[in-house]
Amino acid sequence: MSATLAASFLATTDRKADKCDKTSDPNLSFGDPALDARRNAIRPIQWANTDDYKAIGEVVSRQHLKGTLSLVVCNTVETAGEIFRALPRTTPKILLTSRFRRQDRDVNETKSLSHS
Repeated sequence: MSATLAASFLATTDRKADKCDKTSDPNLSFGDPALDARRNAIRPIQWANTDDYKAIGEVVSRQHLKGTLSLVVCNTVETAGEIFRALPRTTPKILLTSRFRRQDRDVNETKSLSHS
């Protein structure tokens, strides 16, 4: 199985409507320093084996490295909201869930991708 997809895979009606029919940067290729930096970036993953949302928020806040993006993925919107509220108010944070209207989610996605 290959992770490489033909361009036609992206050219469907729903992907065009959601503006997901183009690659983010078609000018990147193997050997490109920008792509190499992304591919070789360290991405530590830590599983939270607790329902103590305050504790999770404290760990995320404490381990976050300035100038980077920390991502918390949750199974439910309720859990995402609880952890979001548990993060310190001084922490720059963005909540993204499936319950947001598309245009609101687009705004938050743009903010999260331009974090630096």
